[in-house]
Amino acid sequence: GTNIGRSSKITMNAKGGEYKSDGIIEIVEDSSISKVEFRVIRPITDLKDYEIQLVLPDCTSPSVAPSPSPSLLPSQYPSLHPSKLPSQTPSLFPSVTPSVSPSSLPTFAPSIPICLVEDLLGNTYTASMFVKGRGTYCFRLELSSNGSFDVDIQSKGQTNCSEAAFRSITRYSRVKSIDGGTIKLRDVAGGTAGFRGTIVVRDDASITDDVEMILRSANFGNNYEIDLLLPSCIAPSTIPSSTPSMSPSVRPKDCTWDQYNGRALYFVRESEPNHCYKVEMYVGGDFAVDRGNPGCENRVFYETQILSVYKSVSKRNKVVRFAPTEYRGFLTGTFKIRSNASLEDGEMEVDGEVDGISKTFSLTLTYPECPVYDP
Repeated sequence: GTNIGRSSKITMNAKGGEYKSDGIIEIVEDSSISKVEFRVIRPITDLKDYEIQLVLPDCTSPSVAPSPSPSLLPSQYPSLHPSKLPSQTPSLFPSVTPSVSPSSLPTFAPSIPICLVEDLLGNTYTASMFVKGRGTYCFRLELSSNGSFDVDIQSKGQTNCSEAAFRSITRYSRVKSIDGGTIKLRDVAGGTAGFRGTIVVRDDASITDDVEMILRSANFGNNYEIDLLLPSCIAPSTIPSSTPSMSPSVRPKDCTWDQYNGRALYFVRESEPNHCYKVEMYVGGDFAVDRGNPGCENRVFYETQILSVYKSVSKRNKVVRFAPTEYRGFLTGTFKIRSNASLEDGEMEVDGEVDGISKTFSLTLTYPECPVYDP
């Protein structure tokens, strides 16, 4: 055969054979048949100038017998012609009707963990708070049943509320109920004075003071909203570290950062007598544990694990904050160093808790005298 191209017809030229006849073979598709057929189109006259149809059930069917010598050159044309119409008509409507309103409203401030107020009952918190249009005053909150929420009206402009005398107070509210981390407050004397409001107690290790109060509502009248921020939700231990003395105790005093900055302090917790803890009181210092050093008797401290890393100190230099970094530590919490003259030389008290579930701690180390760094 010769003249084979894209045409569906094959011209046959006589170049040998018994009859030496010319003709045309046309290849067509007929899906109604089940096998290959030959059909005569032009009557055969002495087997010359014949025209025959080779009818296939499907033009795309491959040959039953593969070619013994396949071409080394790829075809210039596709074996199948793509459809001009899509297989499916696209829908004019979305598969799901979009919601008119968002599933939730975005928050304008990051979420801060809420403390359980029940764990903090019995404490009194004092802090300064700015009230729009009035200025900054010192406030005091008693966390107890029927506890009071007061403002020192003579403390305007004062930020260090530890020095506030609270002799000239205005009783703003009283505690009505407690639900988780929320304190509901009522007005005073059955509505004759004061205001109603809500205080939410939150754990915020980033605050720069021992306690902070932030007014969240637009005004400080009825239905006010306040956040009470603490560096740690863990309340001081209510169980004494040792049997109380028969003689009156001397009130402990807070030590300040400038006294012990640069010191490494070692201590043992009563619940873990075989563990020796070390806290490095300086920028970049670690809070670590040696789990094979009972009573810290071994003078060589083998650092089993780093628990936390120094972060900051409060404005009044009395609370030291530690927090994990990307590669060191996993606990977040605070240290407070105190002195108590009733303790004997070499004696030490450790109060507070380490909560492995919430990965927080709040520890107070008390010495006979404030530890002082002596380079």
